[in-house]
Amino acid sequence: MLEEANVSGDGTVLEKKVQERDLLSLMIKSSMSTTTPDDQKMSVPQILDQIPTFLIAGHETTSTATAWGLFALAQRPAMQSRLRQELLEAFPDEDGEVTIESLNALPYLEAVVRETLRYHSPVGWIEREAEEDDVIPLDHEFIGRDGKARKHIRVKKGDNFIIPTGIMNRSQDVWGPDADEFNPDRWLVEMPAAVSKIPGVWANLMTFIGGQRSCIGFKFAVLEMKVLLLQLIRSFEFELAVDPADIIDVELIVSRPFVKYELEKGSQLPMIVRPVRQT
Repeated sequence: MLEEANVSGDGTVLEKKVQERDLLSLMIKSSMSTTTPDDQKMSVPQILDQIPTFLIAGHETTSTATAWGLFALAQRPAMQSRLRQELLEAFPDEDGEVTIESLNALPYLEAVVRETLRYHSPVGWIEREAEEDDVIPLDHEFIGRDGKARKHIRVKKGDNFIIPTGIMNRSQDVWGPDADEFNPDRWLVEMPAAVSKIPGVWANLMTFIGGQRSCIGFKFAVLEMKVLLLQLIRSFEFELAVDPADIIDVELIVSRPFVKYELEKGSQLPMIVRPVRQT
């Protein structure tokens, strides 16, 4: 595709020969367009740098989050049955129309998705770089290396930060004493006041971060997860095929499930899957 587009030595796309309408093709066509301002065009190296994002951020995170959701529900048959009942009542016909509005109107499905993305954050940490010198205020005082107490952190342009999204999503200071429990019902009642202070772009979670650098596809990712759970939970019953304690999460950019005594086999989540018997 890039060869067809004719690339100059500096990585600029020169000719309009790309006709496809997938995301990568549209990015190339935008860079070739004479109507696109130069400061908005991407070079070929920049376009190529987006491909891992398509694969990891757009595919691996959603599929892994759904797997962790099934892991949680497989350990809690009552929750799984409750979700299935809601889905079957809303969509009794497998061939019936499913709309975004109808999916978003299901409170327990929403609660399960939110709790999964809180409890099993697909990406445990995110790195950011300071664009300018600044001072970050803190809620709690800390003792620095010099022994002095401070309630702020001074940062310099170029400093790198690790934002521990997974830890923040399970902080008892924010979510209460049951923060380490998988409990979708927390989303169906009034949340602790501290939750509203979390600047996440969705559901006051740090899963998709917040601000101008938040996940650009978070709405689509949430919708994908709802559709997957609809089709899977409505049609099948899930039970773990191994002891839950034998499943660990290994962070390879995305936090994937592994069987702790079969690490050499790679990511896996053994399940017993049975078709739902509808009366």
